[in-house]
Amino acid sequence: MALAVRFAIPLAMCVAGCASEPPQPFDTPVTVNYLDRIDDLEDGDDAILALGFRIGTWYTFNDATVGARQMPIATLFTTTPGGPSGTGYCVRTFGEGFAAWGSGIGLDLNDPGLAPPGMTDRAAYDASGFKGISFAAKGAGTLRFEVGTSAVETNVAGGTCLVGTANPSCGDNHGVNIPLTSEWKTYSVPFSKLTQEGFGLRVPFDRKKVVALYFGVPAGQPFDYWIDDVGFFK
Repeated sequence: MALAVRFAIPLAMCVAGCASEPPQPFDTPVTVNYLDRIDDLEDGDDAILALGFRIGTWYTFNDATVGARQMPIATLFTTTPGGPSGTGYCVRTFGEGFAAWGSGIGLDLNDPGLAPPGMTDRAAYDASGFKGISFAAKGAGTLRFEVGTSAVETNVAGGTCLVGTANPSCGDNHGVNIPLTSEWKTYSVPFSKLTQEGFGLRVPFDRKKVVALYFGVPAGQPFDYWIDDVGFFK
């Protein structure tokens, strides 16, 4: 893949006309209606907004590589001041050292969190009334945005996927890769653009059985990225 080299252009030259920068993937503006917001994080807690019969929380996850670090840790998840507007709160995670498959931030769409230890009441959410997901992000490197569905999630995670002779692995979620920038950008990802990576059970994407949203980075990549203003668009 060829590397693009960007040179500074004096402002005076741009007055006469400059070509705009190539658009980032999925940066087409969309409208997220008030009731279709998943979380804007303005309340500063880990719970998503109680809208559209959705219930769930934010969390971090990783491959548990010995010696690696990720903040915030899963058991002490916290939000971070700031966001695209410079006010309120957002979600930030940073760290390094994960060597198996990586780490990330997630949120569930239908999990009241009332199950006893070792069990789950995580279930699917019907997102068939929407075309995709919009969110704001900034950071360095490439972000893997994924939508987990029942067919790909394991039984213990509220799904139906079982590892066996015909299925080498669960967790091959439908997603897209997005190169992040150091400034906040809003990305609008249609469900129709989501694809699996190919390491596990291959299934069609089922928007009627969405379990969770994941914002992850691969193994071997130090990371520091921010997420805010997550919502559905029609």
